[in-house]
Order: sequence, then structure tokens, then C-alpha cells
Amino acid sequence: MLTRSLAWIGAVIGLALAFSGTAIAGGYHHGPKVHAYGPPAARACYKKVRTPDVYKTVRVKVMVQPASCQTVHDPAQYGWTKRPVVIKPERVIHHQSPAVYRHVAVSKMVRPAGTVWKHKRWHGDTYMCREDRPAVYRRSRARVMVAPPTVQAHVRPAKVRMVSQKVLIHPGSTRQICQPPVYQWVDQRVLVSPGSEAWQPVHGGPPC
Repeated sequence: MLTRSLAWIGAVIGLALAFSGTAIAGGYHHGPKVHAYGPPAARACYKKVRTPDVYKTVRVKVMVQPASCQTVHDPAQYGWTKRPVVIKPERVIHHQSPAVYRHVAVSKMVRPAGTVWKHKRWHGDTYMCREDRPAVYRRSRARVMVAPPTVQAHVRPAKVRMVSQKVLIHPGSTRQICQPPVYQWVDQRVLVSPGSEAWQPVHGGPPC
């Protein structure tokens, strides 16, 4: 009887030491559960069993392209136009016309009209007689001015030529074109609960 009790105690101590070594090697500080009923077997096998992670598929909004801005330089725009250019300026030329003369017949008074008293004797008597003498003219040809000299101004217009000229229509500018970010709905697996590891007894497995 004493011998059987000592053998049973030795078996329990050896099983406890085996469980402690197995738990430390597996990273756990506790051994496999020992059922409270009945004495454990002298030798037992336990297998490490891992419960897989649990995932589920959810629909999430992800950014597939970030926002971006681009600088655009618009060059200046030029065109061609016609404009007048003065080749020869306007001039004023004065033309002088001489006086116009003509020969005409003119009467020139040689002696003016007057009264003359003359002595006359008639039948031995002396008389004073008054005689009116008309003016005496002499006709001749004279050069007279019919029209005075004149000065006429003639304007010669300027000579103009049309030439092509490059002109600025629109100055250059710099602007920015910005695009918003682009999002897309995608299916993504997310972890619901992580897996776990446990030691389970192996029945009918290989001997330990």
C-alpha cells in the first residue's frame, strides 16, 4: 500500500514538471488545464491549436489620386495692323500774280477854264468885255493798273504710306489649374477579432 502511494505521488510530480516545461517553451506561464476529477494519467499528449483570425469585408472610401495644381503660362498675343506714315509733310506754296495794266486814252487838262477881260474899242469908245474861256484838254494814252498784284497760297497735301506694325493684343499671364482629389469606393478586409492559441489534449495520437 505504501509503495502504490509513493508511485502515485511521483507520477503527479513528474506530470506537473512536464506541464511547466511545455508551458514555458510555448510562451505561456500556465500549463494545460487539469481536470479536477480523478487522477491524471501518468503520460498525456497536448497539441497547440490556433484559432484563425476573423475578418470581414467592408466598403471604404480611399483616395486614389491626391489633389494637384498645375501652373500654366499663357504667352503674349501679338497681331499686325496698318498705320499711316507721313513720307513728305504738307507744304504751302505761294504763287504771286503781277499787277495787270492796260493802256487807255485819257484827257489831260492843259488849261483850266477861266474868265478873261479884254479891252475893245467900238466907234471910238473903249469897252471892257468879259470872255469865258473853256478848259483846254489834250488827249493822250496812259498805262493804268487794272488789277493789283495778288498772292495765292496753294497747299500740297502730305504724302502718306500705309505700313504694317506689330502690336500687342493680349499680355501674357500665369494661371493655376487645380484638380480636386479623386476618391473611390473599394472592398477591404478588416480584422474583426484576432486568432488565439490553446493547448488541447490529443486522444489516440502519437505517444509523448
